[in-house]
Amino acid sequence: MGIIGATTITTPTIVTTGATDGVTFVEEATAVNKYVAQLEGQGVHSFVVVIHAGGTQNGYPLGTVSDRILSITRALDPAVSVVVSGHSHTTLDARVGNHLVVQASSFTRAFDKVHMLFDTGTGTTVSSWGTVQPVWTTTTPSTYTPTAPAVTPDPAVKSVVDAAVTETNPITQQVINHAAADIPSQRDGGSTPAGESPAGDLVADAQKSYTGAQLAFVNTGSIRAGLLAGPVTYGNLFTMQPFQDDYVDTFTLTGAQVWALLNQQLAAGTGGIMQVAGFHFTYTGAQGSGSITGVWLGAAGDNSHPIPNDTSETFASTANSFMVGGGDGFTVLKSASNIVQTADSELQPLLTYVGGLPDPFTYTTDGRITKV
Repeated sequence: MGIIGATTITTPTIVTTGATDGVTFVEEATAVNKYVAQLEGQGVHSFVVVIHAGGTQNGYPLGTVSDRILSITRALDPAVSVVVSGHSHTTLDARVGNHLVVQASSFTRAFDKVHMLFDTGTGTTVSSWGTVQPVWTTTTPSTYTPTAPAVTPDPAVKSVVDAAVTETNPITQQVINHAAADIPSQRDGGSTPAGESPAGDLVADAQKSYTGAQLAFVNTGSIRAGLLAGPVTYGNLFTMQPFQDDYVDTFTLTGAQVWALLNQQLAAGTGGIMQVAGFHFTYTGAQGSGSITGVWLGAAGDNSHPIPNDTSETFASTANSFMVGGGDGFTVLKSASNIVQTADSELQPLLTYVGGLPDPFTYTTDGRITKV
C-alpha cells in the first residue's frame, strides 16, 4: 500500500510571505501521479492520497463533490483508491469516479473511518468505503454519517485535555463583554449574498479603530469563527482571530490602489470578498468574472465622498501583515507606501474594541458591501 501526501498548489498565497521562497509547487494530480508511477515500478499497486485541498458536498449521505478536490481527483491515476481531503473544513464522503473522497469536518469534531478490501494476490484494492464518525457528543459536525455513533472519549487522553483546559481557564474564560445575539461569520453561514458578515464587520471595525486608519481591509479567511449570544470570553475572541504571527500593519494607498485591491477580490484564485471598514463599495458579477462599480468613503448610504480611481487622493489604511505581503492574492498591498508593522497581532485590536463596546452589544451587517 502506497500513501502519498500532497499540499495545495495555492500554498504560496495562503502562508506567511517568504515562507515558500525557492519552493516550486506542482499541480497536485501531476505530482501524485508521478509517484504512483514510480511506486508501481517497485511493485506497489494500491494507493491512498492524503491532500490538503478540499471542496463541498451538495447532499448527505448521498451527494456530489465540487470545487478543487473534484478536478484534482478526476485527474488521479485509477490506482488511487482513497483520497483523504482537508483544508476546506467540510464533511465529504462520496465518490469521484472510482475514487472514494473523505474529509472529516474540522477541529476534531469527527474522523474518517475508511475500509479497504485488499487483494493480496494482485496487490490492488478491490473496493473501498467509509463513514464520517462524530467525536464530540456536544458539538457534532453539521453533516456526518447518520448511523455512526459518537465515540466515547478515551479516559487517558481526556485527562490530559481536561488538565490543559483547567490550566488555561483563568485566561481563556475572562469575560470581555456580552453579546445580545449571535454574531456569525462567513464560516457560520452568516454572510449576506454580497459576502458581508456581522463578525467580519466587527473585526474590520476593530482594526480601523485600533490603528486610527481611514480604511480597513480584512481577508475573510483570517476570521475563523463568529460569536454566540451570551458571555464573550478571551477564548472566544482568540478562536475568532487565532493567528498570533499575523500583525496589524498600517500603510498608505492611492484611490487607484484601493480600486485595484478591491478588484483583486473578484479575480480567480484570490481570497475572495474581504471584510472592510471606513468605506463602502458595490460590485457586480462573481469571483473570476466580476468588477467593482463604486467606492465611497464613509458609512453605507453616504455617497458624498467617492474614492476616485486615480492618484489624486491617498488614504491611511490598515490590514494584517499576511495581506500586506500579498497573501490570499492581494498583491496590490505589496506596492503600498509608508508600511509600518505594529507590535500587536490581530487579537489585540479585537480585545480592545469589544471590551469598549456597550455591555451587552449587538453587531449586524450595515450594507457596506453591496452586490448590484
